[in-house]
Amino acid sequence: MELDITWKSFVLDANKDGVDYELFWQSPIEDQGRSMYAHKIGKAALRQGQELFSRLNLNIYISRHSGKRIRLDKYDELLAVAVHSGLNKEKLLLDLEDPILISEIRKDHDEALGTHGVFGTPTFVFENGQSAFVKTLMPPESDACQAFSDFIALFGDRDYIGEIKRPQPPWPKNAD
Repeated sequence: MELDITWKSFVLDANKDGVDYELFWQSPIEDQGRSMYAHKIGKAALRQGQELFSRLNLNIYISRHSGKRIRLDKYDELLAVAVHSGLNKEKLLLDLEDPILISEIRKDHDEALGTHGVFGTPTFVFENGQSAFVKTLMPPESDACQAFSDFIALFGDRDYIGEIKRPQPPWPKNAD
């Protein structure tokens, strides 16, 4: 299966109850939630090309969901992954100072809210404009591609399926 993925920013902390939405985007980065550092480094990395961004993005996911569990609110940990991914550290640090990055992140976020009804991540937006949020555990490697194919088959074109939800508990039953 060949995928063409366009990653967009959605900042969960901007939509928390009690958050002043306008003030949120004007606040210092340390007050913008735990993922804003990762969003900024991703936007800055994209300026070095799609291939390097894709490598960084994959390596952040691997680093985040492996035993190490890097923090998304720590530039030093994210920068180490960026350098490991082949990005030019000096250019990245310079680009991270550009205030336009926050505007780019907000533009993605506003589109997600207004156009696609996004409320959480990951939300997938298909070519036909349909969107679907999926909450999942890591599938066994032997089933990952099939599970994703099934997800696309179920939600990609079927706009009449609004929601599927497992009762809580017992999910995740038999999860490690």
